[in-house]
Amino acid sequence: RRIPMEQAFRSFTIIGLAGITILSAFFIIMIIDQPPPIKALFEIFSALGTVGLSLGSSLNNDCSFAFDLSFVGKLMIILVMIIGRVGTLTIGSALLRPHLIEYKYPTEEVVIG
Repeated sequence: RRIPMEQAFRSFTIIGLAGITILSAFFIIMIIDQPPPIKALFEIFSALGTVGLSLGSSLNNDCSFAFDLSFVGKLMIILVMIIGRVGTLTIGSALLRPHLIEYKYPTEEVVIG
């Protein structure tokens, strides 16, 4: 068996959009909050995968790492979670170009007589 080229291109697009999402969120969080890079990357990957893992807050033992972030950092984590849940390809295709889809009813032969 072989994989159709359309699916291969779609998978590369998903990987690329996920990489852009991760790098964008990482740089924004690093510029604004300046947390340890490993903690920030772990939190971003966890948010994109919507797995719910966190390394924990250094300020409060009962909270996640997002507790240490500013409002903008928390907003970035929320956006990455939404993108991870909805899907990078879905959001990318919705933002890049409008789709004009022409809907047609299927035709079927019916028995007459």
